[in-house]
Formats: sequence, C-alpha cells, structure tokens
Amino acid sequence: MIPEYSPDGDYLKSHDIVPIVIPGYTQETVNKQIEELRTQKVADPNTFAKHQLDYFFNTIPYFLDDLKAMHFDMLIVDRFNDMQLIANYLDIPILVKNIERIVDPAIMTELGGAPSHSS
Repeated sequence: MIPEYSPDGDYLKSHDIVPIVIPGYTQETVNKQIEELRTQKVADPNTFAKHQLDYFFNTIPYFLDDLKAMHFDMLIVDRFNDMQLIANYLDIPILVKNIERIVDPAIMTELGGAPSHSS
C-alpha cells in the first residue's frame, strides 16, 4: 500500500508490481510526518501509526473491507508497527517486515550476513 502521489508508484509499476493506493492519504501527508520526526516535533513514530489506523478504520473502512475481499497471502511492510493489526484484520497469514536500519551484529551473523559495527 502506498499513499496517493507516491514517487514509488512508477518504480513499482516498472517492475510489474501493482501498488494499492490508499485513497485520500497523500505523499504530502507522509512527507510531513517524516519531517516532524526528523525535526523532533513528534518524538514517537507510533503517533503516526495511530493516525493511520484511525484513518483506515474510521475514515475509509470500505478500503479495508475491499482489501479483505481480495484474500491476500502476504503483506510486506516497512514503515509502521501497526501493520500486524492490519494483517490480522485482513486475515493475511504472512507479514514480512523490511528492516530499515542496522541490525544487531549477532542477528546478521546468524542469518549468514556480515556483522556490522557502530563506528
């Protein structure tokens, strides 16, 4: 799922991936949230997760119902911790979360990757 006017849309389509666009939830909204986190106007990123859940369930509940009717097998997420709730609501059995930061070296080594360091 991507916001309306997301620059990721063209990239996804160029790789034969059809993104699901969240109606009324724009890239401008996402950019403002990122800026508020960057400038520490908002310290807790879960604030935006709560906002997004409220938007999904209270403003556009038909969107979730439409998605649920599609019977997805997997949900790949990268932004918020709230997607487990969405996956459960939509009865999606597999949730894959992208890791966007440096992972604990012990985990990387266990997964067969090279250990990282903090310097």
